[in-house]
Amino acid sequence: MNTDTAKYMELPYDVRLAEKDGVFRFVIPELGLIGEGPSVEEAHEALKAHKQQYFTAMLEAGQADAIPLPSREAARKALYRAWGPFSIKLVVALLVFLFAAAAVVPVIQYQVKELERSAKIAGRALPRGIVEGMADLRALPPERQEKILKALRNYLVSIKPIIDEVQDALDDQGTAEGTRTAAPTGN
Repeated sequence: MNTDTAKYMELPYDVRLAEKDGVFRFVIPELGLIGEGPSVEEAHEALKAHKQQYFTAMLEAGQADAIPLPSREAARKALYRAWGPFSIKLVVALLVFLFAAAAVVPVIQYQVKELERSAKIAGRALPRGIVEGMADLRALPPERQEKILKALRNYLVSIKPIIDEVQDALDDQGTAEGTRTAAPTGN
């Protein structure tokens, strides 16, 4: 028996046993093979001989692809065929993600270190800057004060129509609320 035939002989085909009128029959429905005998052992040996003849004849004819596989084996191969493309896509997506993460993580780490360094510098300089700024405060010279006041007056003149309209709306609202609350309450 050659190695290919031996490989097929070991496949787990579904084998059924039946007994009728003192004759035992082993049947492999997937291959259409039957082994008969007056005892279980003889029927089993007959089935093995038919299986070996079948596999040898199919392999010699170059029809290995036409040999039906056991239903469990066929289901397993179908599962591999179905999951194969999905698995490849999953692995490729995972690799792309890992390469992207490997490229982005160092950039993020660098930015975080720069932010941390800047925060430390600002944290050390802030109290000193406030103290120095407070020490440098001086009274504004009168010319500067007058210039600022003139600019504020000009600004207020330009927004006076808006202020007046807001004031009128507030007065109208206050009047409306006042009439509601001033309603007589009794005798």
